[in-house]
Amino acid sequence: MFDWSDLRIFLAVHRTGSFSAAARQLRINATTVGRRIEALEAALGAALFDRMPDGLRPTEAATEIRVHAESMEAQAFAIERKLGGRELAGGVVLRRELWLVLHPQLRRAPLVRAVADHLTEAIEARATLLAGEAA
Repeated sequence: MFDWSDLRIFLAVHRTGSFSAAARQLRINATTVGRRIEALEAALGAALFDRMPDGLRPTEAATEIRVHAESMEAQAFAIERKLGGRELAGGVVLRRELWLVLHPQLRRAPLVRAVADHLTEAIEARATLLAGEAA
């Protein structure tokens, strides 16, 4: 049986293409990344990456398990959110200022004000839609 935490390292290597980039992303040593990938490969009995001069290339085995590892990662994040009390409920409002730089004479134009109001509504509607899809 393999160590589940090695899947997190596997995904980082798969996504970044190198032990050093994965190490930076995970804030661990590149040597540790290499050791954990070797341990995972030994436990699974399959090479996960071909070591190439220009980086790592995922093997067929890596491609096959990636989807399952991502599913496990998503479930782990869901558990963390739920137990960590960070599960979002209800509406979430995100605010961001949008600056329109205009010539002073255009600032008072009714059409410009209407466009600014429309942009504000469109941005809020899109944020509401995205928040609704995530629920």
